[in-house]
Amino acid sequence: MKFDEIAKARTTLLNAGTTADRNQLRATLLSHLAKDVETLGQHMATVRADYRRKLERWRTQEVPENIPVCALPSDMHDSRLYRVTGVFALLCEMALAAWIFQWLGVGWWMGVATALGITLTLHGIFLHVFDNPERPKEAIHRLRTRVSLPAIFGFLVALAVSVLARYVHGSLAVVLLPAFSFALWLGTLSLVILAASLFTVAHIQGWSARHERQYRELDHEERVTSAFLDELRAEEKRTEAHPPFAAGASSTFSSTVAGRAMGFLFAGMLALALIAASGCATAMKSASVPEAAAPDTSAATLNTFVDTSGSCVRPALAEAWNTVKRELPELVEQHGITQLNIWQFDVDGWSPRRVREIPLPAKQAAVRVQIPGTEWASFANIREAVHESEERERRAQAIEAQQHYREGIASALVALDRESVLPEANHETPQSDIVGLLRRVSQASERAPQYVLILTDLADTRYRNFPKLPPPRGKVRVLVLLVPAQPKDARLTLGKPFAGLEQFDIRARQLREAAPWITVVPYFAHNLPELLGGLQAQ
Repeated sequence: MKFDEIAKARTTLLNAGTTADRNQLRATLLSHLAKDVETLGQHMATVRADYRRKLERWRTQEVPENIPVCALPSDMHDSRLYRVTGVFALLCEMALAAWIFQWLGVGWWMGVATALGITLTLHGIFLHVFDNPERPKEAIHRLRTRVSLPAIFGFLVALAVSVLARYVHGSLAVVLLPAFSFALWLGTLSLVILAASLFTVAHIQGWSARHERQYRELDHEERVTSAFLDELRAEEKRTEAHPPFAAGASSTFSSTVAGRAMGFLFAGMLALALIAASGCATAMKSASVPEAAAPDTSAATLNTFVDTSGSCVRPALAEAWNTVKRELPELVEQHGITQLNIWQFDVDGWSPRRVREIPLPAKQAAVRVQIPGTEWASFANIREAVHESEERERRAQAIEAQQHYREGIASALVALDRESVLPEANHETPQSDIVGLLRRVSQASERAPQYVLILTDLADTRYRNFPKLPPPRGKVRVLVLLVPAQPKDARLTLGKPFAGLEQFDIRARQLREAAPWITVVPYFAHNLPELLGGLQAQ
């Protein structure tokens, strides 16, 4: 019978009611105690016999019958050393697993629990597979050669490669990243196996300490039980028939008061816990996350209008058109244009004729190339090497994509060489309606960006002074390449056959007064993408 059970039996005897009740409890305890003393003696004999049997197999020699059950000092020291080393290996593995799980976005405690669970599981498996009670030294030898030595070798290799990871830089660090990841995996596995094998060896070599501890517990329990048994037998021999009433009343009263005090104490603690829980509770509010505005991914369109009324000076009109064709690839690339429309107009500018519609390739957004992450990103040299490799790959892909994009633009614009955009040399129309075209442009309301190029002499046969033109509601940028008019057409629309420079000054002033949102440049102007870009900044 254990010490707490004896204390409980003493309390039961103390709280007995009548004398007969106390005598009955004492008789029952005497019977149980006598049986426990006999059982404990048998258990001690069994532990002593098992200790002798294991010691014979451990030392491979005969052992006397009366040998005391005690721990072997050398085995105790080795077992303690193996256990401490195993605990240290397990702590290293738990720290490594916590770092890896934290880097993967999982709670670090999951890594600690995983390392602990795997190590304890392997410890049980190794004990089940390698332990041989008949040949304990052979079991330890098999554990060392088949488990511990490979784990130590793998750990040393992983440690060497991990140290190397701290000193490599540049492209070599990126090339060796798979080796570093393999070293991390090998080190993790080696530490788990090494810790489990050390725990298993410590368990096997600690057999004598376990036998000594068990024998001492049984011996202590047997001594306490025998002392209590002797006490009850001595009490049974007394001739006192009735115990003092006051003592019994005092015991009963003290027991009742203690019970009530414990009840009040428990109720008070429960009330404090409820108050603390209600006071610390906070209302959870849902955080509203503002939605990011969707970027404007609409494609831009370039509309090019060519005046074919015959009033423009032919060489100047041809030069302006050649400039447009030459700078079209850069203009398309810079402004992200995906649709090119070529128009002609003369007598009715409100209803121009579509000559050609050319779809253009869209510029692909730069995709950030990211090398798969690794735990070694915590090292500054590895992180810098990975970043440099990503940047090189990104630049290479950007150059390749840009080259492919430019080739697509050039291939699509080849169709312009087969189109007759300019009017014939002797082609003339009765009138020219530039104001109608500008009114058409001012009515544009598309949400997608619209770029407009107009090649004309602004010689309108209906309006000598242009009317006011409201700006368009959409995203429209207009650039006019002003071509000189033929002398007769200049006399018809301006009253005098002005020279080309004078015509430009007059027409540009008229257009700025009527439509300040339109930019006018001479027909020989270049850098059209920058001119349209300047318009975009307005």
